[in-house]
Amino acid sequence: MKTISKQAIISDEVRRYMQALGLTQVDIAKTLGVQAPAVSRKINGSRRWSIEDVDRLEADGCPIGLRILYMGEEVGA
Repeated sequence: MKTISKQAIISDEVRRYMQALGLTQVDIAKTLGVQAPAVSRKINGSRRWSIEDVDRLEADGCPIGLRILYMGEEVGA
């Protein structure tokens, strides 16, 4: 069974989101508050996605998010 990293899953979801809405890396860069080359590096795996990136993308409508458990209880929901 092939193991896929969480970073690769985020990149795949961002690619799908961009394709579905016709967004560019410049659009995603504006959402994240970075330059387009940084988005390219994140999507291609040479730079990591941060929790803040995921939060910003989720707030923008991208179907990704984090579920955080603390001592068995979901927090921040």
